[in-house]
Amino acid sequence: MSRDELLRVSTNASISQQIRHEIQRFESVHPCIYTVYDLIELIPDAMIQDKLREQIVHIEEYLFERYKHQPLSDSEQLLFFASEN
Repeated sequence: MSRDELLRVSTNASISQQIRHEIQRFESVHPCIYTVYDLIELIPDAMIQDKLREQIVHIEEYLFERYKHQPLSDSEQLLFFASEN
């Protein structure tokens, strides 16, 4: 393998590792978002509930925008979508 090819392989491996790390980080936060919605239901003030839900939606939108353009390998896609179900 040429030096350029080795560099490309190394770079791709590094990118894949970074993507896997980001997926794991997202998956660790994702279930917590649903817990937050459950906790919001316990707040007696409907206006505060609505404001908090709005903030959570903004967080979800941010996470979606951050991760939707990440190129994933087949196995990374399986990991990501398996966590959704």
